[in-house]
Amino acid sequence: MNSEILNSWKEIANYMNRGVRTVQRWETDLGLPVHRPPAGCNSGVKALKSDIDQWLAHTPCKGFDLPITPRVSNELSALRAQRQQMQERTHHAMELCSRTCELVRNAQELSLRLGKEKEERAAAA
Repeated sequence: MNSEILNSWKEIANYMNRGVRTVQRWETDLGLPVHRPPAGCNSGVKALKSDIDQWLAHTPCKGFDLPITPRVSNELSALRAQRQQMQERTHHAMELCSRTCELVRNAQELSLRLGKEKEERAAAA
C-alpha cells in the first residue's frame, strides 16, 4: 500500500490535524484536493499527501487562513453588506434614542413648570 495515499476522510483529517467535518468543508468551500471514484464504485474518497501539502503551501497560513474562492468571496461580500446595514441601523437607533432622551427632558421640564404655575395659582387664590 502506498503511504502517499490517504484512503478516507478520517485519514485525511488526521494527516491535516483537523476534524473530518472541517476537511470536508474545506473540500467543498475551498477546493481541498480530494479524489472520488467513478459513479457506482463503493470506494471512499482518496487524497495524495503531496496534493494536500501543495494545497496548504499555497494558502496564507497565518492562523490557517485559507484561499478565497468565489463562494467564500460572495459570502464575505454578503457579510460585509450586512455589517454595513447593521452599522447604519445602529447609528439610526442611537439618533432616535438621543432624540427620545431630549423629548423626555423637555417633558420633565414642562411638567415641573406646570406644577409650579399650578402651585402659584393655588397660592394666589
